[in-house]
Amino acid sequence: MAGTHDFDSDRLVVVDHPLVQHKLHILRDKDTSVKQFRELVNELTLFLDLPGTMSGSRPRLSLP
Repeated sequence: MAGTHDFDSDRLVVVDHPLVQHKLHILRDKDTSVKQFRELVNELTLFLDLPGTMSGSRPRLSLP
């Protein structure tokens, strides 16, 4: 069947955080400028990457 793709549901992540929803709403707006679009994509990338960076082991820091 044309147009079908293998789908790995184990890799699907649903993000329903209100901040992400708000940024996606602005991102989808046809009146969003190119500059604002790029800024939003950058912000969303950082936000969506946060859980991945928090789940790994982190070295302990000693603070004076």
